[in-house]
Amino acid sequence: MSDINLSNKITIPVTEVAAGQRVIKIVKDDKATFFSEGLGGRNGGSTISTIQAYTPVVDHVYYHDVYDTVCYLDADNSITSAGYTAVNISLVDLWICQLDAEETPGNIVLQCGDNTFVLPVTPELVKRSLKLTKTVSGTVSIVRKVDDARDTFAGTVIAADWQVA
Repeated sequence: MSDINLSNKITIPVTEVAAGQRVIKIVKDDKATFFSEGLGGRNGGSTISTIQAYTPVVDHVYYHDVYDTVCYLDADNSITSAGYTAVNISLVDLWICQLDAEETPGNIVLQCGDNTFVLPVTPELVKRSLKLTKTVSGTVSIVRKVDDARDTFAGTVIAADWQVA
């Protein structure tokens, strides 16, 4: 497996994710985006198309001293994509932690489309992957179900980042 060198200025590592499927992983601001390696698109031009890991803009954010812009997940706040139309996404990655580190850790219940998840929440920022058994298309919305008996965390959860695939 060889790397791609762009104009002898930057070398981009190439990864093989499946037999014969090579991708370029570009990380900017700790957010990874994967692009197909194939160059040489229509009419001799070059084409790199995104194949995974979108970070959609959301309709409402808050400022946090450590994580900059974040979303809250509580009785009054959810995550809803804005200006992004999903087509059969099957995975949502959330980086979450407690807003107030003094709160007692617990579980939260999240709903995304027809999928429900019970996730542990702690003071440390942790990546949680939501594998959707029923794909989601259109607007992506992640709602906290605080009225569910399995939701045992009393405080607000920070979503410092999210990606869909």
